[in-house]
Amino acid sequence: MEKLTGSPKNNVSQNRTSAESGSVPSAQAILSAFNELGTQTSVATFFGVSRRTIDRWIKELNIHPDLRPEIPIRQLLSSTLSDSATRIKVAQWIIDEASISVAYHSRYDKTSLLLVGAMNDVRAMESMAAKLDVEVISGAIPPGGTLPMHVIRLQGSRAYCLLELLSNELEGLKASEAKAALAYFPPSGIVEGKVTTDVYFERVWRDFASESIEAWNKKRKKKVSVVQMESLLESWVGNRIARARRSLNEDKVAHFQSALT
Repeated sequence: MEKLTGSPKNNVSQNRTSAESGSVPSAQAILSAFNELGTQTSVATFFGVSRRTIDRWIKELNIHPDLRPEIPIRQLLSSTLSDSATRIKVAQWIIDEASISVAYHSRYDKTSLLLVGAMNDVRAMESMAAKLDVEVISGAIPPGGTLPMHVIRLQGSRAYCLLELLSNELEGLKASEAKAALAYFPPSGIVEGKVTTDVYFERVWRDFASESIEAWNKKRKKKVSVVQMESLLESWVGNRIARARRSLNEDKVAHFQSALT
């Protein structure tokens, strides 16, 4: 496959001139652009034309390019998380405040990877959102005596790319969960059908619980029996599985359509 030369910005003028002259790039050139740039918007920018023009070229040439939205997202996150200090801060936020979950939408019958975290400290959340190039959204009305939560949500390929980029900075249970999620989901962060996290997290949870309980028991003067340890493990893992299998709340998929495009 031929490779694009130069950057989109450097080539826009030349490509726009070619498009304005009425010439259509070759099918190979368009497919190469999609392969390297990932989205129709990026390809349109590269050729200096509109998305509608790209649609017309695709139909005229009878080609079927694959959309890869993770490519520009990975490039963006790689830029915003280019220094180690920022990566460590974001990784620590994931460890302390975020959860690796899923969102499901019955209309599409698809499940997307979801990374969501909430705090009542709006300044801390706005600072984190700036690092991730996302917006802070408002949580539900809180019960009396508590402050409202400010939420950061990354879904689909954005969640996948962030976990992939921070795989060396994450620690403990979150590191194991991230590894399992990356192994299960494709780079798009979306799979067909309804999937709950226990499908790919149960083994991780069992290993984590076993290690934690064994370490706890070793430090006790009065040891608990193997049966008691197994009961603790099964109870904790069972609770995790039950929570994972509850019906997914529709407010989790408020931005699902944006994860598909």
